[in-house]
Amino acid sequence: MKKLFLLLLVLGTLTHARAQGLPGYVITLAGDTLWGTIVEKSQQRVVLYRAKQPTIIYRPSHLRGYGVGRQEAFRSRVVRLSSGVDSVRIVRLVQQGQVSLYSSGTDALLQPAGQDELYELTPLNWHLLFHRYLSGCAKLPVSSPEALQVPFSREEIERQVVVYNNCIPTNRVSMLTEDRSQGWLGRYGIWGGATRTAMSLQDEFRDYLPKRTQFGSGYGLGLEAMAVRANGLFVGGQVAFSQHHTATDRYSYSLYTDSGFKPYTEQLEFSYVQSSIRANFGSSFGAVDILTPYVALGVALTKTYRTKEVITRSPGSSKQEVLEKQLGDGGNLFLEGNAGVWIKATATTSLRLSLQYSWGYLTNPTFNASSTQVVMGQVGYFFSAH
Repeated sequence: MKKLFLLLLVLGTLTHARAQGLPGYVITLAGDTLWGTIVEKSQQRVVLYRAKQPTIIYRPSHLRGYGVGRQEAFRSRVVRLSSGVDSVRIVRLVQQGQVSLYSSGTDALLQPAGQDELYELTPLNWHLLFHRYLSGCAKLPVSSPEALQVPFSREEIERQVVVYNNCIPTNRVSMLTEDRSQGWLGRYGIWGGATRTAMSLQDEFRDYLPKRTQFGSGYGLGLEAMAVRANGLFVGGQVAFSQHHTATDRYSYSLYTDSGFKPYTEQLEFSYVQSSIRANFGSSFGAVDILTPYVALGVALTKTYRTKEVITRSPGSSKQEVLEKQLGDGGNLFLEGNAGVWIKATATTSLRLSLQYSWGYLTNPTFNASSTQVVMGQVGYFFSAH
């Protein structure tokens, strides 16, 4: 199991730079809007794919901006770096007002009132820039000894810019306007599949039991929602329902009775249903095409109920006995690995074929099992929100 999760993680890391993109557009320096598939190779490099057209790689100085779906575009702006050098960067609006605040990756950028140029804020220069451009507000003594002792942080920068903008007489109150969903598109779907379930058995009173059951059949159904970026990354959540069955091979043992040792042959079966809430993250990869491979890792919180244990026993040459016992409900925690392929159907819909492996501890105290493994083959249908 550890090897499988490690393999999925390594595959996702190695293939991330070749990630699949999203429908979107580029605004050229001439002001033209070119629609196609956008792939984010890095925070400052995007690729535009168009059918029967050459692939174009854009850097910030080559375009006015780009966007995914029909969202607002990320814009290219001139940034004065802390070193004094000007650089063109793709930026995201954080707050708009008399003084505006932008970000580029993890960097905070200040746009003073009446200026087009942005200034990079760092722990070494932010007090100086705030003294230069945010003075004149009685509620914000940016040059006081106490203010100069305030440590650099994104939260403190945002707070002080809000205070300054609300201090300057305007017709509106300045608020943080960052759209954290910008650059992500929603994808929603339904899936179903066949399960194969096996358990590791542990019963201190019946040490003659096999170590594990054989993989038994079942099924699963689920609803899923995810947010996807043009660099192939995605995060998502699911609600799912599944039915499971597993059984041991037939095993033999002897019990001491009044008449001596008596041989038995048994088979142990479990059946149960589960509801679960799941969260996962992963990455698509490969060239822009109809088929898009992906890998993902996740965690699931499950509720197990309608649990039944069935023992089929043959005492020597006597007639076969069937013993049924209803077990209590329980909750389980699963770790999951998932790999598969997206198959593009239309511009907004896709099919997904995948294989999922889950491993978890059983917390149901009446189970004669310590852990369980589930392998599920899935088929899903998804649509994208632009």
